[in-house]
Amino acid sequence: MNLSNAILMEVLHKCLLVSSYGNKQHMGSALHLAQLMSDSFVMDKFKKLSLLALSDPDVTEKKSHPLSLNSLLTQQDQFIHQATKKLDFVKLC
Repeated sequence: MNLSNAILMEVLHKCLLVSSYGNKQHMGSALHLAQLMSDSFVMDKFKKLSLLALSDPDVTEKKSHPLSLNSLLTQQDQFIHQATKKLDFVKLC
C-alpha cells in the first residue's frame, strides 16, 4: 500500500467512525474514498457494510420529533455498538 492509499484508508476509517450509522452523506463520502483507493478488497468490504446498513430497518425509519442531547448521545452509542458488531462480522467474511 503506497502512502496516498494509506492516507485514504485512514480518512475512510475516520469517516466511518464519526458517521452516524446509516448516514447517507458519510456513506457516500466513504464510498468515494474507497473508489479512489482502487482496492477491490476494500470495495468488497465496503459493499458488504453498505448492504448491512440498508438491510437494517432502524436506518430507514425516520423519527419526526427532534431528539434531546441525551437521547441523541444514547442513540449514537447504540449505533456505534451496532456498527462495531457488524464490522466484526464483515471482518470474518
